[in-house]
Amino acid sequence: MSNENQTYLWHKGVIDNLKKDNRRLTEELWATQDKLFDVLKTLDKKQITKQQYRVLLDLFMVTDPWPLPLESASIMEDYLNKLAPDFGHPNWVEAYHNVEK
Repeated sequence: MSNENQTYLWHKGVIDNLKKDNRRLTEELWATQDKLFDVLKTLDKKQITKQQYRVLLDLFMVTDPWPLPLESASIMEDYLNKLAPDFGHPNWVEAYHNVEK
């Protein structure tokens, strides 16, 4: 086998492994996201602390563009918007910029 063929096969193997890793990580992310939304559905608004809200705001902001199905982004955005007035803000964007870190 020529060096070119060996190099091609090596690169193809690396790319195939990256694709498998990407699929695995995406599936893990989806499973984690599903667990998060299950928890969010059961939480009473009064149960979340300012620090926990800050973490959710940061998570939502750094995942733009949203890597998961868009309906899950709507669930998260609605939840963050519902909590914003409890922390003195009209919406999640204002809260993101003003809730203490």
